[in-house]
Amino acid sequence: NEASCIRGNNAWIYQIAFGYAPGWVGFVSILVLMGLMFYTVHQQVQKVKRYNSGGGVLEKKRKEVGVQAMAYICSYATVELFASVNRVFQIATGKTNFYLALLFMIFSPLRGFFNALIYLRPRYRHYKSENPHWSAKTLVRRVLRRAVR
Repeated sequence: NEASCIRGNNAWIYQIAFGYAPGWVGFVSILVLMGLMFYTVHQQVQKVKRYNSGGGVLEKKRKEVGVQAMAYICSYATVELFASVNRVFQIATGKTNFYLALLFMIFSPLRGFFNALIYLRPRYRHYKSENPHWSAKTLVRRVLRRAVR
């Protein structure tokens, strides 16, 4: 009784298990952790509101945390979306969509750049509110100079 061994026989299982599943596990993890972080900040704001009349400032900070968390989630999801939609397209048609693959190849290396922009965004907004007369170029230069130190 001879065992048949065909190279790549179940390759799609390994592609999903080692190529796409980790990305979506990471996405779900980020989604849950950012949600927990936002919930914790929300709970802290509610506790402080009981003893402090400065609720407007706290609400503003809570909103900023929520926007920051959503920006990280959207950044991650954007990159993973192209790969996942392309994989579904491959399973359905047996072919790779060139444009989806191209978008994934363009956006995948930019994930770190997007994260850096999201990380530096609060500092940029802070400088802009303190110095409304500065140009965008000056603001970016100041933010980057401060980030490198």
